[in-house]
Amino acid sequence: MGADERYDIIIVGGGSNGLGIAAYLAKCGLKVCLCEARLEVGGGCETIEPIPGFKIEPHAAYNFAGAAPGWEQLELWKYGLRTVAHQVFGAGVTQDCEKVAVGGRWDRDAVREAAQMWGEDAAVQAEATFQMLDSLECKEFLRSIFWTPPPPEGYSREPKDLPWVKAIKKLPLLGLVYDDSWLDMSVLDIGNILCKEDSQKVGICMNSWAAGPDFISKGMGIVGFAENLLVMYACGGFLGGMHSYMHALARCAVAHGATILTNSRVEEIIVESGEAKGVRLADTTPPANKVILADRAVISGTHVKETFLKLVGARHLDRGFLQRVRDTNLNGGSLLKLDLIVKELPQFRGKAGEYMRKYVPATVAWPMDRLDVLINERNAVCVERRHPLKRD
Repeated sequence: MGADERYDIIIVGGGSNGLGIAAYLAKCGLKVCLCEARLEVGGGCETIEPIPGFKIEPHAAYNFAGAAPGWEQLELWKYGLRTVAHQVFGAGVTQDCEKVAVGGRWDRDAVREAAQMWGEDAAVQAEATFQMLDSLECKEFLRSIFWTPPPPEGYSREPKDLPWVKAIKKLPLLGLVYDDSWLDMSVLDIGNILCKEDSQKVGICMNSWAAGPDFISKGMGIVGFAENLLVMYACGGFLGGMHSYMHALARCAVAHGATILTNSRVEEIIVESGEAKGVRLADTTPPANKVILADRAVISGTHVKETFLKLVGARHLDRGFLQRVRDTNLNGGSLLKLDLIVKELPQFRGKAGEYMRKYVPATVAWPMDRLDVLINERNAVCVERRHPLKRD
């Protein structure tokens, strides 16, 4: 077998995870081959045009990873990645459509103007948020939660030894009010400590829930609150959309020596003596039945069921593990993205309407001042397992 048929690492799937892993490992000096079934890498990050001249991205288009170490480590700006700051990344309108609450980092006058509608306490909290976001300690805090590997077995679980506890104590202002009881709190519990207005509490809870952590579940408070800082830390998207991010990752990987094979669907992960040794490409891939060997590892970026039930196969798996894979499902989950094409944006009354005509937020939520509505929506999805708008 030729030298070009053997690599240190083989990666199955060229989405964001596969491309990111390829770029990292190639930069570390490993010989990497990525196999993508489609004609182009990038996963589901294509931009589509349902109506001529009207382009939308049917996927996440917001940069949540502004505090990630990857920006420094992979230097993606060298490979064409450019960001676009949002004036206001999100806004919430009150039930009467008169007032608006917003979040953002870069256009501070826009945030201050909205805060003035709610009084002095909201204005003070906005300035406190800016102070946290501007601090080096904020990046350290976010990395301690979202970019720190799980502690090894036997590692102390005492609060004083947890990375995120050490980091949160250093945060400006927030470190002054934190105590270890927060570890057992929900996002709403922490919101009740930090905020007076329901609109502020709704904002914190909604941002947490939209990103993952349930805002009522105990023990999720610190992670959920960190999600709020996370979305405001970068507060922007990518010039050209998420697909430009994928292209930058691909260029970075190739620049460091990775091989990317498109139109190369993996038919089988070759397993010998319990170890993955390589992959066999589908017979529709030229050349047919091509085998590529891996000296160190095969990494799959496809769905867990496809990886183990199809590519690895039941004969190589422990029966208990196999059943856990089969039981994996998203039933009862809530994942929805809806794109609407409208002739004009909704018009709001009072100061909210004046504000919206001046600033166009990336997202709008309503009603921002009704915490009970948000809790009812959450219970419909998480407890009753139904669509929140469905009524008996």
